[in-house]
Parts: sequence; structure tokens; C-alpha cells
Amino acid sequence: KFQRKLMIKILQMQTQVMDDPSDVQRRMKQGASLGEQANLYSKFVWATGGHSAAAGHGNFVNQSYWPVFASIGIWLEGRNYGMGGMKSAPELSLCNEAIFGTDADVISWDFGMTDGQGFWRKGLYTQRIGRHANRPALIDINADSGTFSKFYLSISSQAEGNGLTALYLDNKHWKEIQGILPEMMGMSEAEMNRVPPYIRHFKCQDQIEQNDPTCRTYRFQENICGNRRGRVMWHPGWKQNAIYGNLMAFFLVDSLLGAINQLRNQPNAHPKELLRRLLKEEVHDYERFATSKWGHTSTKNLDDSVRRFINPMFGHPVLCSTTLLPSQARYLGILRPGWNPTEAQTFDPGTPRRKADGYSTPDGPMLLTWAERDREKCEVPLNLDFKDYYYANDKMGWSRLLMPNQAEMQMYGRNGTITFERALLVVCHVLCDWGKCPQGEVNGHSYGKGLALKVNDVVVTNMVAFDDNCYLLKGDHGFEFSSNANGQFELLVQVSQTSNEFMTYTRITSVIAIQP
Repeated sequence: KFQRKLMIKILQMQTQVMDDPSDVQRRMKQGASLGEQANLYSKFVWATGGHSAAAGHGNFVNQSYWPVFASIGIWLEGRNYGMGGMKSAPELSLCNEAIFGTDADVISWDFGMTDGQGFWRKGLYTQRIGRHANRPALIDINADSGTFSKFYLSISSQAEGNGLTALYLDNKHWKEIQGILPEMMGMSEAEMNRVPPYIRHFKCQDQIEQNDPTCRTYRFQENICGNRRGRVMWHPGWKQNAIYGNLMAFFLVDSLLGAINQLRNQPNAHPKELLRRLLKEEVHDYERFATSKWGHTSTKNLDDSVRRFINPMFGHPVLCSTTLLPSQARYLGILRPGWNPTEAQTFDPGTPRRKADGYSTPDGPMLLTWAERDREKCEVPLNLDFKDYYYANDKMGWSRLLMPNQAEMQMYGRNGTITFERALLVVCHVLCDWGKCPQGEVNGHSYGKGLALKVNDVVVTNMVAFDDNCYLLKGDHGFEFSSNANGQFELLVQVSQTSNEFMTYTRITSVIAIQP
């Protein structure tokens, strides 16, 4: 099924050339920029989803493990959208189109470290990928090692049997590589220097990126911004990220060759007719997936307070407005229409927190805000993931947030075909580091004590915990809220002073509407 996706991409490019060869040739002139070249190809998007190790924390952006290349009419775009400390659900799962993009062809899962025994998170992530607009493949990374591997893989295996394109990176290949890496222990400095850089100082005393004589020292590159955050033992170094990147690239090349061979074995098939047949098969598989049942493991350990909402959460249409970075919603200017990306500034930065703290205008919009301390200064790019947020403090009265906006409706509402007369609403606050929020912060855990919400002027009476940082809103008449005449939900947020010693505030990263 994965090769079928690549065959479709090749045929789409081929039929484009057949329809207008002069235009394609004209635009492929020598000297075209990378951006111009990308527009000529049939794009294939690989989006990486994972926690801080997948995001490359401790390393530089170009040392994380996403592959980028173009070959045989397919422009492969890599999106490293891992986020430090995040679990795969509920926020990332329900916001997958806003984060990874509606054009993603592959979305990976690398959350074994953070999902733990919350197998429902893996289940929700898998089910929402199966309902993504572009019908992407799911590729699990590091899912077949560790205590819970059999549970993670069983969820993906069942989904694959139901029609989803699902694969996993077999850990045995990584073990084979470890076995043939040169051992640094016992080598002289001259002998070490003759080892190629990508495997030098990699294995010491049969351990990867650990131990003497040199592997712990050279785990991360220290000659640039040596005091950067994230250089901890649970984050792999740049050489291990490079290994994973190469494994993925080899897999893609092998799959591409397989797709080409399948096309070559059908010499008498007209490209347009073959494309129609493959697309029909693809649609059939995903329609079968959409009507299938998920297994018990996919909902295992889900809190009883939200278990009754499994059907809409796992299978119904969703719209998400999120401030998280990295995300396509931010890069494409969808979150705040009217802002256009530039080469110097690829996303709408919003307001620095030090300025936001000084705002006291009542009844205004919630502020898209970022914290200066999150952006490390370095001459090369470090991590791209930041938990930006909508902000309100105790000086701002009732702050307003309208979702979905018109751009979100168009992009994530299937060109306006998905509308919401009523919805379950989920609000996600900033996931505080190690579960410890700063002094003065109020969120769903302390609802009613410094924090009050309304939806289209309907009072929110409770915020029911969905997970560590996301909450289902509940009003006097239950969990469903009616939209306004435009199919939108206006969230009103009021923060009240809880102490004379410090400011009280709240930080919201995502607001999610789910068809009940």
C-alpha cells in the first residue's frame, strides 16, 4: 500500500507532463530556485511526530532525523514537527491537520517515551491519521522496543488490517548497525581519526554515545553554542539521528524502486487509467478503515470521565485552532489570516510575553504570545518547537478567542463542507515542564479559582480533565455547545486576581471542536 502511494505520485507527475509538456519544460529551465523546482514536482510530504528526541533537542535543526530529497518527479519535503515533552494525544492527535498539514503523505509516531501506558493515546493518534484529509501512511518509530511495544504495535497492526497504510521501523536493523560499529575502546587517537566522522566516537565499551574514552564527550557537538539546552542522556546525539535518517531514506528509495518496477510491469496500461484505478483502491481502503471498529487496546487506560466520548473523538470531524510550533497553521498564516510569511520571518511571531504582561485593555482578543526564554540564541538554528500560546491576565477583563476563523474553516473543514451546529469543545493549556506550572498560572486543574470561561455567552461550569493539559468544557446543559450563526464558537476567558504578590494569568495552546 505504501508503494501504491508512490505510484500515484509518479503517475500524477506523468499525467501533468502529458497534459501540458511545454509548460513543465519551460518551468524546469536551468537555474530555477528550489522553491520553483518544488512546484514542478508531485510533492511527497514526510512529517515527523514525536517527543523531544525526535525533535532533535540538544542538537541542531539540521541534525534531526528527517530526510529531504527529490527523485524521479517526486519532491520529498521533510517536516520535523517533533515537540519536546508532548504526548501523542489528545492535542496533537486532534490537531494533526493543523500541525502536520493537510498535504502530509506520511506522519510518523515516536512517542514511546511519553505515551507510556496510555495506550488510548496511540489509538487516538492512529485513528485520527486514518481520517486525515490526505490519507497519509502511519510509520511508527521506536515502537517495537520497550515494555509496551506489543501494545503499540497491536494498535497499528489492527489499523493496517482495516485499511490504513501502517508500517514500523524494525529495531533489528538498528541492532545490526550497532553490532558492526567500530569500538573506540583500545584505539589510539590516530586510529580514531581515521574512522569516518559519522561513526567516530559512537560506540565505547559496547555502548552507544556513552562511556569512555570518547563517546560521552562527543555525543553532542560542543564547538557551537556549547551551553545550549537539551544535551541530556535521554536525547540521542547527532550521529544516532543521522543513522535513523539514513534508514528512512533507504526505506523510501527502496519503496520508490519497488513502485517504479510495478509500473514497468504494466507497460500497456495508460497512465491516466492506471492512476484512476490506484486512486479508487486507495479511497476504498480508507473508506473501509473509516467504518471499521477499533480494538480494546486502542482505548485502554482512557479516563472514565471522557470514555463516553470515544466515538466522536476517534471518528467524527474535528476542527482545531492551535498556537503550537512547529505547525503548518502558523507557517501558512492560517491561525491569524492577513499575515504572510517572509524569508526572514517564516511565521507570525505574535507578542513577546514581557509586553503581554503589560496589557490591560478589557474585552479585547486573547494575545498570541511567546516567551523570550524559550528562544535560545545561537548562530545556527537549534530546536524549532515552541509552546506559544493565547494569553490573558487579571488586568484584561473578558478576553475573546473566535474559532474556527474563515481560513481554518476553508483549510480544515474540507473547503467548507464540514460545519458545526453543535460541538464538544476541548481547551488545551500549556503543558508545563515536568508538570510544574509557574506561580500565578491558572488552568483547568484550578477552574473556578481565578479562571472563568464562556462559549457564545454560555457559562462553562466545569472543565473535565481529558489528560494532563486538555479539558472538555461542560455547561449547564451538558458538554455540547451551539455555534453562532456563522458556525463559530467565541471563547470568552476571564482571569481574576488570586494574590496581591504576583500576576494571575492563563495560557491556552489549542481550542478544538469535535462533532458530537
